[in-house]
Amino acid sequence: MKRFFYIFFFAMLSVMSFSQVVSFDLSDTALSAEEVKAKTGKAVKLIYPTSMKNKIPAMECNVQVVGLGPFSVAEGRQVMFAPGNLQFNAAQGTHQCADGTTQKGTWRFAEHQWDYVGDASNGNVYHNGTKCDNANISETYDGWIDLFGWGTSGWNSGANVYQPWSTSQSYSDYYPGGSEKNNLTGAYANADWGVYNQIGSDAPGTWRTLTYDEWSYVYSGRANAKNLCGQATVNGVTGFILLPDDWEAPSGITFIAGTSLNFTTNTYTTAQWEQMEQRGAVFLPSGGYRYGSSVGNVGLRGHFWSVSQGGSSNAWYLYFGSGNCRMLDNYRYYGQGVRLSQDL
Repeated sequence: MKRFFYIFFFAMLSVMSFSQVVSFDLSDTALSAEEVKAKTGKAVKLIYPTSMKNKIPAMECNVQVVGLGPFSVAEGRQVMFAPGNLQFNAAQGTHQCADGTTQKGTWRFAEHQWDYVGDASNGNVYHNGTKCDNANISETYDGWIDLFGWGTSGWNSGANVYQPWSTSQSYSDYYPGGSEKNNLTGAYANADWGVYNQIGSDAPGTWRTLTYDEWSYVYSGRANAKNLCGQATVNGVTGFILLPDDWEAPSGITFIAGTSLNFTTNTYTTAQWEQMEQRGAVFLPSGGYRYGSSVGNVGLRGHFWSVSQGGSSNAWYLYFGSGNCRMLDNYRYYGQGVRLSQDL
């Protein structure tokens, strides 16, 4: 009996600054990106519902998939992760915001999952031929940064500082609504980078940051979690891999799981990683942290914010290093990485 499914995709035209959602009735075999393009005459980026995941000819899709996953973040709830770390350039262009305003600067996702800005010594992100450096963070810096103070989406949340270039070293300056008890959710959701900002061509609200509970569930709470994450080196960059719920390894590629591994336990070339990425794998690079305009731990440890406050001075984040992965709380004024997600 013929069954029907819906595949939703974004038709991205070079002359358009927004995403148009289109739906098709399809039989048991999902269309590839090339087949959809042939039907519509448009270049596409496909978003696959979880129910279709086992029917997707992923290796045939030569356009960039919008999200990576699926990943369970709670019982019955799944997300896709963004295809790279969040980056910002204060001196380039403008972007739309959830409150209807237009703000200076451009938000984007890193070109590759292993890309991170780092500092003058370490990092692999360039702008106009010059290596970018988080230590140069400022309102006028014409380069990419990717280490942000907590809640610095650019929305005036009632905190003393809230811009992505903020470097105040007073944790109380980062209280949304002026209170230590507020998370970056609910009335203060616009303090979440993805909720408030247009990122690339994606409208405000397309993406969001995980909570403490959701990060914890991804690496330790979901079914088979212990076999779906571990330290690795990808294209020479150290970091942490998260595998989707329905992980199936590409032929000839192995993965050794465990949160207490050495970064060299799993080592992948660019070509090998591309195959894993097409199966939904996520790589979080060891991008370090920023304190004021000083950058540390680059290439050694990863620090990725959640939207959950952790007391009067701190907020929660996912931490990993060689042989270690857990949730920690850190001062809100530390600059840390952001990997956004999208609900399925």
